[in-house]
Amino acid sequence: MESAHTVERKSQGYGNRMKPPVLIIDDEKLQRELVSGFLKENEYPVFEAGTLAEAKTILSSQYIGIALVDRRLPDGDGVEFIKDMKQLSPHTVFVVITAYGDIPSTVKGMKDGAVDYIEKPVNLKHLLEILKSSSKLLFLREDIKKVEEVAISLPDYFICQSPAMRHILSLVSRVAPTETSILLEGETGVGKEMVARLVHKLSPRKDGAFVPVNCAAIPEGLLESELFGYEKGAFTGAQTEKPGIFEEADGGTLFLDEVTELPLPLQAKLLRFLQDGSFRRLGGRKQMHSSVRVISATNRNIRELTAQARFREDLLWRLDVIHIKIPPLRERREDILPLANFFLERFSKRDKKKISGFTPSAIKKLESSSFPGNIRQLANAIEYAVATSRGDAITEEDLPPLEKGAENRSLKEIEKQHIEHILRLCSYNISKAAEILGIHRNTLYQKMQEYRIKKEKE
Repeated sequence: MESAHTVERKSQGYGNRMKPPVLIIDDEKLQRELVSGFLKENEYPVFEAGTLAEAKTILSSQYIGIALVDRRLPDGDGVEFIKDMKQLSPHTVFVVITAYGDIPSTVKGMKDGAVDYIEKPVNLKHLLEILKSSSKLLFLREDIKKVEEVAISLPDYFICQSPAMRHILSLVSRVAPTETSILLEGETGVGKEMVARLVHKLSPRKDGAFVPVNCAAIPEGLLESELFGYEKGAFTGAQTEKPGIFEEADGGTLFLDEVTELPLPLQAKLLRFLQDGSFRRLGGRKQMHSSVRVISATNRNIRELTAQARFREDLLWRLDVIHIKIPPLRERREDILPLANFFLERFSKRDKKKISGFTPSAIKKLESSSFPGNIRQLANAIEYAVATSRGDAITEEDLPPLEKGAENRSLKEIEKQHIEHILRLCSYNISKAAEILGIHRNTLYQKMQEYRIKKEKE
């Protein structure tokens, strides 16, 4: 058996995906030594325990990634032990070793914390497969925990329960410490900026600035001067020099939202900047440098735009080294109720209202809705319900229309109805509605013209 010092040294490389320490809990010494020797040959750090009492001592004092627990031990039941140990060692992945006759009760008991089981006599090849899958689960748990510890400090943090989002959080934890460019793809309101902020907070640049830029919100004529800055006299009205966004983000992270809206000439200049970090201010001759990590985002099919020559292919390869596609809320329904509860607590506290939760009919309405506006729409709906509710629980009637069954209509119909709802909610205040929708007011005007949306007569 390896010493604690040896295991501690190896577990320090856990972030590099070194094999996690394994604890074998079995009162049969011969069986224990057989499995232990096999795991050591396969470079797993190993601890051994012949009783549950010994195992508890090890789990309370050592980092154990995976525990192999015999179903029947002299001082207790292995499955019951796992249930108790989930508090003491929540990160540990437990696997039950069981005799053939115990399999039905073992499977039933797995809901208490075990992720798998293996029969006696142990098939070593099968054991290796179980350890590999258990290691992946362990890594996923650790990744998510690391991300959530940072995420909870962010003002726009939201809860992720669905497997799809938890895998995204795991990927974020792995790519954040690098300098690699990331492209986030997803519909409006899915949380692309939150993911970008998470990457920044988990990166070596966390103490630098996080600078978000909505490329669609800045008029085309001002984009270049906003990004690169300008010198005094560069154009009419430039009475002083002004540093640009690239300088502001030096040492930090630049988030280019709706990057596909950049005009082609500016795409070429952005590409040159990404190649070596050098640029010139508008009207300037001095070559300047800025060290930034670029995270970009789009709600459009960027490859389709590239095929249509509306987005530079060489710029795409620079931006899209790591591609993260964030699914819409309708494809991760497990997140709807936890998110709704999160927003309910936030807005109830802000508005000083005592609202305990949702009625069953309200929950049913939330969980059956398609949410074309995604998390932003859900947040708006809960804010509206909190503001208008007169009871101590949100009812179905308190909630605004949520486009139930919208999957049977076109995206344009869904978008039109959502825009109309937000406009009514804001009493047709264009600036406020555009802010809630996450688009520029000019874009909102264009959408209103496209869908022939007019202010309702009072």
